[in-house]
Amino acid sequence: MKCLSLIILLSLLIVSCGPSLEERETISRVACSEIMATRQFEEARRYRILNDALKELGEDPYWSSDMLETNLILGGTSACMNILNPPPPPTAEEIEQERIAEERRKKILEELRVEREKEAKERAEVKRIREEQERIEKERRERKEAEERRIAEQKRLEEERLKAEQARLAEERKLREEEERRRYIKENTITTFLYCPSEPKKSRRSKVPKWFYGYVINKVDNEYLMSEFYSSDQFYRNVETDKSCEYLLSNPIPENAYNLHQSKFNRHLFCEKIGSKTYLNGYAKSIPETLDDENLLMIGFRKNNLNRTTLNAGPFNDCQIVSEEEFESTVIIPLKEIWESIIAPLKQQQLIKEEAKKLEKKI
Repeated sequence: MKCLSLIILLSLLIVSCGPSLEERETISRVACSEIMATRQFEEARRYRILNDALKELGEDPYWSSDMLETNLILGGTSACMNILNPPPPPTAEEIEQERIAEERRKKILEELRVEREKEAKERAEVKRIREEQERIEKERRERKEAEERRIAEQKRLEEERLKAEQARLAEERKLREEEERRRYIKENTITTFLYCPSEPKKSRRSKVPKWFYGYVINKVDNEYLMSEFYSSDQFYRNVETDKSCEYLLSNPIPENAYNLHQSKFNRHLFCEKIGSKTYLNGYAKSIPETLDDENLLMIGFRKNNLNRTTLNAGPFNDCQIVSEEEFESTVIIPLKEIWESIIAPLKQQQLIKEEAKKLEKKI
């Protein structure tokens, strides 16, 4: 204890011989201000200013420039002041107080650490519980959604099955009704064949009419079905087409095809290919329209009224009800003969052209 008191006394004596505390503070502050104002590359200048200040304060020079630069970078003005004017050494009481304060600080830090760890564990537990609840809720929601999708899919499949079953039953019912209708029509259709010759003959001595019509009228109960109309006013057209006569005879004539003018022929009766052209003759198929209680309207080469009771076609010709065989001999065969009388010269002309071409090739 006596040694410590002696050291303190000697320090006071030494300090009392040099600059006062206020002067030391001023010298240190001025030197540090100048040092901190230097530029980065002026290391020598900083070192010189520091040692000049130390010399003025009666202190030993500073030998380590690297240590100086490090202290200035890390501590700035405060580090510079501590070099020039170091704080007085702590007393035993201050050392003890610092130790007690450090122990208190460490205790507080330990308590804070324990508290933080406790809070972290509590937060982790709360997070774990929340995540577990979210996982359970997510699984419950996914199970519910999967069940809803399964029920919806079953419902959709059942609806589709019922719809398909209804469509199948409806189709079967439709086919059955159509079959019953066809059978009923087949068994109950009344077909009337009409031969309607004109009063004028081809000549005074001839018994062949100048022109004639033929009707095939189909009827079930009071309902008229598709019927046919033939005319001796032979109509034919020549067209250039790649379709075969078999196709043309089995398919309806497209509307406005072949430039038929106002003709209502919609079926081909005869067909003949001659060279690059196809010659066609037609007849009409339509359902008779009911004009009134007494008259029917047949659409053909021209509009023809038929009396519903007598089936006469008007004042210009009388219609005779004939058998199917008589209709063939009085209508279809004569139409075929008229057609061949038209086609035969055309065939002959084509044959002559072909023979002429063959001769040209030989020459």
